[in-house]
Amino acid sequence: MAFREKEFDTAPSGNLTTKISTQIDGQLPDFIQADHPVFSRFLKHYYQYLEAGELRLTVNIDNLLLDLETKSFVIDVDGNKIVLEKGAGSDGKFDVGETITGGTSNATA
Repeated sequence: MAFREKEFDTAPSGNLTTKISTQIDGQLPDFIQADHPVFSRFLKHYYQYLEAGELRLTVNIDNLLLDLETKSFVIDVDGNKIVLEKGAGSDGKFDVGETITGGTSNATA
């Protein structure tokens, strides 16, 4: 079976011969065409509008900055800085048998 290009797979064009809008009248039930001709015309023009143009969006986002130098802190309820105790010589892990005491609740773990 040889490959055939389908009529709806062609490049976009202003020619409305192979578009859905030309087939609207044959797809609507007879009572809608008879009782609601304005709706039928609306659908036809709506699909012509959708098929007539090609919308291309080009976006240039140049206002995103990666800021690695600003120091930011986590602040508790009272406005005090929460200091992370991970630094030089520390891997940030708990030691076996280490006791941790909460600064505000004095709870220990």
